[in-house]
Amino acid sequence: MIDLDDAFRTIVGFMEQNIVGIGFQIGVTDPSNPTPPVTDLGKPILSKGFFNQTEKAGRVMPAPPDPKWIKEHVPSLAFWPIGFAPKPDYHIKKKWIDQDPLTMKVTTKEEYYRARILMQAEMNTRSNMERTLMLAQLSHLFNVAGRGTGRLKTLKGDYIYLKLLESREPQDPEYTEQGIYRLVMTWELRVRDYVETTEAMLMSARYTLKYNGQLVSLPSA
Repeated sequence: MIDLDDAFRTIVGFMEQNIVGIGFQIGVTDPSNPTPPVTDLGKPILSKGFFNQTEKAGRVMPAPPDPKWIKEHVPSLAFWPIGFAPKPDYHIKKKWIDQDPLTMKVTTKEEYYRARILMQAEMNTRSNMERTLMLAQLSHLFNVAGRGTGRLKTLKGDYIYLKLLESREPQDPEYTEQGIYRLVMTWELRVRDYVETTEAMLMSARYTLKYNGQLVSLPSA
């Protein structure tokens, strides 16, 4: 079964390390002070909380955000699962067959997309331009940095596949007054897993083995 904590932890780390600021500035340059205004250009705003180190503003949270959290943490990215299919979806046409003469057993491993999870993601930014460029960064992470498939390796050695299905920009008057711009997205997450079956070895049967990276045929006993 899939370890959702492992998958979510991988996504959080991936987003925190790769989403950076677009150059949002705080403060006005004073002609008598040569110090430039503070900017977040190129800095990982979601993980370090560039504008509020104490509150860790801009954290990535794998849970539905509430309005109070949104107001205190901008920019932010939150996501949560909205649909889950725990049954094997389809295999990737890879099979490994190993035999153990001592125990007289044959073990078969097939690679599956173990589950398909639909996720709701919500990003809150400080301007319309920042929202547009943040969406561009997400699209880049999924399509380019993820090697065309959004493939990420988890701490346990499995692979998860991310896909951005749709994005929309609903805007409530309450958030508009506070200068918060929302970006709501639907993601698809798939986790690669191995389905293993063990059967008794029949000495009169013929098995296909993998040896030195090549498939070979084992003759009958």
